Amino acid sequence: MLARMVLASRAAGVSSIHLLGAGSGNHTNGPKSETTGYAAWPRYGFDGTIPIGEALNRIRQAHPDLAEVSTFSEAYFHPNLVARNEARAAWSIYGTYAILRLDLTNPTALSHFVEYLNHTQRATGRNAENYNLQTVFTRNGGYEYP
Repeated sequence: MLARMVLASRAAGVSSIHLLGAGSGNHTNGPKSETTGYAAWPRYGFDGTIPIGEALNRIRQAHPDLAEVSTFSEAYFHPNLVARNEARAAWSIYGTYAILRLDLTNPTALSHFVEYLNHTQRATGRNAENYNLQTVFTRNGGYEYP
């Protein structure tokens, strides 16, 4: 469903999709939020500034290569795999809601989107289409916009 929304948006000439990644980690004694968009959407290539606070400090302290990060793309897709995993783990525990954006004109963002979309489909055993960047980047993405 999400892939079709992205394809339809590109076909309609939309340049970006904005959303609020809701939820929060379980760093408090309170109950863990059942809403996990705050941690899931950055894996799909949605980017934004990591909110200033404890979560950003924990990410920057998690690995020396993360000391200067300020956006989700810098942390979630860091070239150092260990740093990337540490950033994701820190955000999962200490993160909270965040305003995020998927840039539909950015090949890197769409590459992350396609990669994670295919990964989740394989992991869940869904018999779904295998998306690729060429499909996403053609003018209408293979999607017939009404």
